[in-house]
Amino acid sequence: MESPHPEIGAGFCFKGVSLKNAVLKNIEDLCIEEHPMPICKEYDVLVAVKVCGVCRTERKAWAMGQKDLVFPRVLGHEIAGVVHQIGSKISKYYVGQRVAVSPGLFCGKCAYCLSGLDHLCVDMRILGFHVDGGYSQYVLVPGFGREPDILNEIPDNLDFKTASLSEPLACAYNLLSRLHLEQAQNIVILGGGPLGVLSALLSRYLSKANIIIVEPQQNRRQQAKDYSHYQFASYTDAWQKLMELSKGLGAEVVLPCCPDSNALSSAINMASRRGRVGFLSGLTSSLPLDSFVLNIIHYRELSLLGAYGCSLADTKKALQLLSSGAVDVQGLQDLEVSWQEIAKTISTLEPSDHIFTYFIP
Repeated sequence: MESPHPEIGAGFCFKGVSLKNAVLKNIEDLCIEEHPMPICKEYDVLVAVKVCGVCRTERKAWAMGQKDLVFPRVLGHEIAGVVHQIGSKISKYYVGQRVAVSPGLFCGKCAYCLSGLDHLCVDMRILGFHVDGGYSQYVLVPGFGREPDILNEIPDNLDFKTASLSEPLACAYNLLSRLHLEQAQNIVILGGGPLGVLSALLSRYLSKANIIIVEPQQNRRQQAKDYSHYQFASYTDAWQKLMELSKGLGAEVVLPCCPDSNALSSAINMASRRGRVGFLSGLTSSLPLDSFVLNIIHYRELSLLGAYGCSLADTKKALQLLSSGAVDVQGLQDLEVSWQEIAKTISTLEPSDHIFTYFIP
């Protein structure tokens, strides 16, 4: 198939050619190394990386590891780029095609995959965790005996940076689509970073509720005025406004989207009776929940929903939401980093005034 974007150009892989990679060798040990250029096997696709997002998951992996992380590893899972080479049995993709990469390499055979829950695959392998990811000039998307399903063509009206956000937006959609936001009158989001922003933008699309943001950084609070109704620096101030809006009942939906170890217990405390608390990311420190917090879940009949990653369908939905403008990230502050800054950026990602961080190889 001929590329509709000939201006991007096409490449060829040669044995002996080396490329740069940002490799996490061990905890707090990230190095820039040169590795041989990957060679496509018959079911593989090689993607030239144009953008790879930097998120708190990489910060966590650098600082303390992660349950799916295998050392040494080229990090990076929010990938957008151009198909550079395809294996001999690839028919779905073509050289020069602009693609956003959904990072989960699922088996396609287990009960979860067959029911559309491929992100819960029992044999899941994730780019940037189990296999090398996008902090590289090129990323190999392996087929494991069949054509990979995880490359999504980028709509013509999206740039690579916006397309790379389809992965974190899909993670948010995986959770928020199960929280019945259309029934909510008040939604509280704890944290105005990337996941908080995307969750707020999705909440605005999925509901007509009041959206309350709790974010200690002034610059992020200022930006939050564009996508939320109320912005506060502290839980206490947000609680007072929530009690006023809800007539003392609390929020139907609360989303902790920050690394604060108290965020989950605060979210549970803010929830109304039969409220829903959505849990988007793993904790970075031990958090003993005392009987008081657990009793709130019991007596208020709360629902605590977790989400880890996103399905392929979620990723396709996220691209559609970004392309249609239903979720509009334009105007939000971002930071572009190159090879010289990537190690420092990952080690000091939080706190930051900007919202999104992009690695540009």
